[in-house]
Amino acid sequence: QVTLTEVIENLNALRDERSAPATEKTEPRSGGPARRPTNEPAPKKTSEPAAAQLATETDRDPAAVWRQVCAKVPARGFLRTLVDSLTVIGTEGRTFTLGYPPDEKSAIETLATTSNRRQLENLLREISGRDWTVKLEAREGLPARKTKESGSTRAREFKDDPLIQEALEMFKGEIRS
Repeated sequence: QVTLTEVIENLNALRDERSAPATEKTEPRSGGPARRPTNEPAPKKTSEPAAAQLATETDRDPAAVWRQVCAKVPARGFLRTLVDSLTVIGTEGRTFTLGYPPDEKSAIETLATTSNRRQLENLLREISGRDWTVKLEAREGLPARKTKESGSTRAREFKDDPLIQEALEMFKGEIRS
């Protein structure tokens, strides 16, 4: 296995090798005619198959990549709310398509700022090793936002917590909602 950093470093080295020999081959030698650049492909490095394998895995399972992106998003903030509202639809070329229920369109438009999209694209690039453009689509049949349920569940769990119950009894308090 190869780390993502090693893959990126080797890809950069490949890019540098391909651009450097072309300029060297076209420069005239002292006292002789200029050589024409050759169309021979650069020798393949061992990391190229690893990069191709990484790209293939991303194409095969965009949902796995999305789960890793979601795991890296902080628990609080607008980006977390946006991520919790989206579902992976798939990939096509460099486009990573995410869907949301049509009834949440106004909320998604509010959360899907240029900054938040860039953050998602950066996380996708970091995890998959590829540049992505995030596309958001309204789709029927997608699950509603996850955060609505989790808020009411957390409130119930808070009220039922034994320590909270003990504190309420001790201070003769009550929870108002």
